[in-house]
Amino acid sequence: MKHNYDIFISYRRSSYETANLIATRLKSAGYRVFFDLESMRSGPFNEQLFNVIEGCRDFVIVLPPDALERCSNEEDWVRKEVLCAMSHKKNIIPVMLSGFVWPNPMPQGMEELRNYQAVAAGSIEYFDMSMKRLESYLSSTRHTKQRIFAKWFILSTLSIAAILLSLFFVFRSIAKPLCKEFAQHQTLYAGIADFLIDDNKKLAVAMDEYKSNSNKDDLFSQIDVIKSNIEYYKSNSIASVKYTAWQKFLLSLYGINEFESHSVNEHLSTMYMFINETIELITELTTETEDNNLFPSELKLIDMSFKELTHLGNILYYSYLQIISKLPESVLEESNEVRSKFVNMPKTVLGAKESEYEILIKQEFEQLSGYVSEMNEDNKKAEDELYKSEIKLDSLNNVYLKKLLEYDSTNVQDYDEIKKMCTIQAADEQGLKWLKIRYWGGFLNDISLVYYGFKELNAGKEASINPMTAYSNIKSMLTTFEECYPESKDYVASAKQFFIEIAEGKREYSGVTIHAIYGDETHAIFKKGDIIIGYDGNEIKNLEELKTAYTTNDKGDITFLRLTDGKFVEHKKQITDTDIVGFLDLTEQI
Repeated sequence: MKHNYDIFISYRRSSYETANLIATRLKSAGYRVFFDLESMRSGPFNEQLFNVIEGCRDFVIVLPPDALERCSNEEDWVRKEVLCAMSHKKNIIPVMLSGFVWPNPMPQGMEELRNYQAVAAGSIEYFDMSMKRLESYLSSTRHTKQRIFAKWFILSTLSIAAILLSLFFVFRSIAKPLCKEFAQHQTLYAGIADFLIDDNKKLAVAMDEYKSNSNKDDLFSQIDVIKSNIEYYKSNSIASVKYTAWQKFLLSLYGINEFESHSVNEHLSTMYMFINETIELITELTTETEDNNLFPSELKLIDMSFKELTHLGNILYYSYLQIISKLPESVLEESNEVRSKFVNMPKTVLGAKESEYEILIKQEFEQLSGYVSEMNEDNKKAEDELYKSEIKLDSLNNVYLKKLLEYDSTNVQDYDEIKKMCTIQAADEQGLKWLKIRYWGGFLNDISLVYYGFKELNAGKEASINPMTAYSNIKSMLTTFEECYPESKDYVASAKQFFIEIAEGKREYSGVTIHAIYGDETHAIFKKGDIIIGYDGNEIKNLEELKTAYTTNDKGDITFLRLTDGKFVEHKKQITDTDIVGFLDLTEQI
């Protein structure tokens, strides 16, 4: 059975909407696209589906996050489709959505997939550019629908055609004020792009100065100026104009379609996105280092971001010239005057052929693609270095595993002895009973660290003692303590929740509990049972650290946990009235 398709689109269910949008855009561009709705992926249609792939020239695979995770399964349909396309040497184009990364290692048999020329489609603002790039990679050609007109109809309507021709020139004359306004809008967008490229150059200079003198203040000052400029451009710009059907008709008389009427503003939106991303990248990388010791790969990424924005500006400008060149010279006087003042745009003459602008735009896109390819190559090298680092990490993990085995053995040997030592006796004083609870809590923490250490390494070994077993002991001890001292019920309840979270590996072993509010007064902040875990942003492990922090600053911000409906809720407030609060250590290192 012969299938008349140019392009086969493979996708995961999670990427259906994007895949459907790609299929729709390609169909509207004149390609014959096969896009199934999961209907042919089962039953007797399997062979038919593979026949469709064999009959297509291009194979587009849409890759959402974790798209290849199931491809190790030989029965996975995406895997079958890709292998079929590869075996028949189809032109394969991966479309990588936001969040997708190539798995390492790749599924067996699919290793070559990552070497095909890919298209990044990470955001809707960048989608049109991504579609243009996708079309440039296709080996298929568009199909033009043939229109058949009867000769007799043409002959019988010659008089009507003459009238329509007259109306055409009348409407073109009516359209001139709209064309003038349209040209002014497009020139405004191009002017803002010129300003953005200028800001981009200033940011590049500030970055070079930072690399030589490590002065973050000057760099961040320039960033603040550019951010302010961007807000100014946006507030003084105009939104993309929505034209009425009548206005669209008038513009079409000069060859301007609906897509072109918005394309320059969409390019400008992409430039806004790129310069903001560059600012965020520079801010993040320079904030993380105390000096200018950025990695060469980081500096290269920043430098490429500067170059990319320049090429995006060139693409916008060529698109702008391509559009306004269709308009009559009589409506361009003001626009030409403004355009003559652009200082950062290419020196390209207005009025070139549309094909010449297409060549210039294509060249700019090729430059951008070159940067992407270069970055992909750099990423591959980085992955190779990461693999070498992982080998070193495996060696360190073996040392860690050896230590865990030693600690596990010690815990087993000491378990019964420590349990006996921590058993609460009726004759024990209250302080001694609480000390035994704390001591067993420290032992529980050691058991928990070993238990979850084995799980983290995934070494096929489990700890000899489950922390929940040790928790059952401390829970029993706390219950006995409460029976002896009923007034302790609030902080005993908090201690039980604290230690079960230790046993579950969810809580750091640090904190000081509040066991009393003297005089049974109502405190402005605390309640009995609250557990203090931080002071002025620093962790509080025990009462001694809390005293030291309070001595340094008696007006500090204190972070504490409060048991609410069986769960801890974290609070942060300025400390006050410590004189009427009774603090009690909750932890003990053994």
